[in-house]
Amino acid sequence: MKKLTLLIGLASTLCFGQEGGKVEPTAYNVQIGFVGAWVNTEIGLADQLALRTELGTMPKWYVGTGTAWFLDASVEPRYYYNIKKRAEKGRDTSSNAANFLTVGISYRPEKSFSSNYTDYSSISIVPKWGIRRNLGNNLHYEVGARLGFRHEFNNRNYGEIDLHLRLGYSF
Repeated sequence: MKKLTLLIGLASTLCFGQEGGKVEPTAYNVQIGFVGAWVNTEIGLADQLALRTELGTMPKWYVGTGTAWFLDASVEPRYYYNIKKRAEKGRDTSSNAANFLTVGISYRPEKSFSSNYTDYSSISIVPKWGIRRNLGNNLHYEVGARLGFRHEFNNRNYGEIDLHLRLGYSF
């Protein structure tokens, strides 16, 4: 009986090792979306808080002349506000699968890496709400909406709206 109890205890620990209601200590991801591709990492800072750093590509369309691709680097602290509740309900929280709030800061350089186009370097500060869910062991998707502020150096300031849907792979 003791061996059976020990075996059941070990099996449940292995099955639910990631279900503690906390963000992952470190998570590496690759994501693609409708307009771009990204590589990112999330480092757990607290039970519900992670710091995400990301490097990606974003297109800019020029009327009559084509498309240019620009790098996009960002840093954002993510607050996974319902990760504990999802774990308590027995839902999958591995790879930080939960709803989140964040304020992202991103930088885009002026030079395109895909063509001779140049644009204004810019920085943005954008609050975002989103959800992240798993589609198996390593696949996941993210859906989010954000509304914020972008400053183009040597030019102007303007609002920024972003609705995103990304499909990703977690390592």
